[in-house]
Amino acid sequence: MVVGLLAAVGVGLAVYRSTNGQRIGPTAHGTDVSRSSTVAWSVDRSRLWVTSPDDDQVVEINADTLAVGRRVPVAGQPQELTRVGRRLLVTSVQSSTLTVIELGDSAKGRLPSTRAIPLPCGGSLSVVGVPQGVAGAASDLAVVTCPNDDRLAVVDLAALRTVAQIRLVGRP
Repeated sequence: MVVGLLAAVGVGLAVYRSTNGQRIGPTAHGTDVSRSSTVAWSVDRSRLWVTSPDDDQVVEINADTLAVGRRVPVAGQPQELTRVGRRLLVTSVQSSTLTVIELGDSAKGRLPSTRAIPLPCGGSLSVVGVPQGVAGAASDLAVVTCPNDDRLAVVDLAALRTVAQIRLVGRP
């Protein structure tokens, strides 16, 4: 993989060659790369998912009626989220994990499964989802900011682990 540094740029992603630092991107896939916010659409855009840090939850909202649906517990004050396929990636300011919510089917209000992936930092803020194939990624990736530790963590979502850390001074 030629990616040396992944950095959020607006709503896209800038990709830099590791050998000489030359900017390659933003990626040709453009909208395939997702940047975090406190709100994310479902795949079919029928539902919104929002963070609720005071309640330690991520909440599903019907986009047409604004009715509250499922409430998924996420520890550590969930801050921002983004969607990669049928997964939500959730950062938390008071947790050293990235929570992955497997959305799957929304039938009968059943709660989706969650997994907490350890991060090498004390609290995370933003996350960029990078689908497999974008910028040479062999699998879906998450690039997570760790502002308290001046670094980015790159998480392999198939392996469910941090695969790289990039020092980035200035509270990314």
